[in-house]
Amino acid sequence: MKKILVLLSLVCVWPLTGHAQDVDGKAETEFQANNGPVAPVDPDEGNEVVPVYPPTNGPLSLSYAADLEFGSHKFNGKESSFLAENYTVTQVATNKAKQYPPFVQINDLRGSGAGWTLAVKQNSPLAKENGVEIANSQFKISALSAESPHGMTQQPSTLYSKNVSNNGETVPIISAKEGEGMGTWTIFLGDMGSQNPELSVPLASVKETGRYQTSLTWILQDVL
Repeated sequence: MKKILVLLSLVCVWPLTGHAQDVDGKAETEFQANNGPVAPVDPDEGNEVVPVYPPTNGPLSLSYAADLEFGSHKFNGKESSFLAENYTVTQVATNKAKQYPPFVQINDLRGSGAGWTLAVKQNSPLAKENGVEIANSQFKISALSAESPHGMTQQPSTLYSKNVSNNGETVPIISAKEGEGMGTWTIFLGDMGSQNPELSVPLASVKETGRYQTSLTWILQDVL
């Protein structure tokens, strides 16, 4: 008798009857206000540039304020107006020089979006080292635009065109409302041409030839 051996291959699938276990974890970080100085940067390229004056400290700070140079002019004894020259900045890493209209650069790193105001004050009359003054001269300064070198979009929306004179008055130039002006912003005070800051000298107020100068104080504060 022949015997037949039949081999059966059994595949058994056993369902998993246990319960999946979930564990929740955390990922967190903390941002704090920056209380140190912030180096000024090229308005277009965002690279660090050589400062004119040391940047101020604090989460709401000034890192750059261009001097206003009005050049050399012939003494004519008449009322005259002069435009500020364009300004040259120098990149720290490459020594590359670029020209811009005069500008002020501010930093709002408070993280609150509370807004701010930038103002300016003339501290003394235009005068020579020997004390001779130009009486009743004034500057016309306009905030033409505010641009972010880092791509921020909520730019300050209130821009002023103001006359600045030696009367002790603090004059607003630009304001950021709540939710505006966070990060680093370059405030351009001109357009490389006819809208640069303007110096007006009254009729017959120049008594002597020579170099005249004054100082301006830029004031950055919480929005009023």
